[in-house]
Amino acid sequence: MDTVVRVRALQERIARGGIGRERSAADARRAQVDAAMAAVVDRQGRAVPSAGAFVAQRATLAAGVGALDRARDALAEANLGVERSIAEWTEASRRLEGVERLEARVLDEQRTADAAREQAVLDDLVVTRFGRDRP
Repeated sequence: MDTVVRVRALQERIARGGIGRERSAADARRAQVDAAMAAVVDRQGRAVPSAGAFVAQRATLAAGVGALDRARDALAEANLGVERSIAEWTEASRRLEGVERLEARVLDEQRTADAAREQAVLDDLVVTRFGRDRP
């Protein structure tokens, strides 16, 4: 039973670590979205002196918007990863809790059985001694 509890606890810790990894990845994706958004905003506010510069600015802006869309998609995927990790951790935590309760119940039953055996031995000693001490 000890081995099962240790394995379940290890699985729970691994799942908890997965949440941290996924959150870190989501934070990195969020930073990418912020950077892409800042680049798009920066490109929008510039004045252009000529038609050629205007066309180039619009092409650059379109590329920036495309990068922003890809970054947002990556962020949404990373957020799904966080949700999956939380679900895995919740499941692992519940399994650990169930095994711990089972272990506690088994230990209680063992203690009860040990106490009953000890009481039976004491009763035998008392009965035996009572028989010897009688005149």
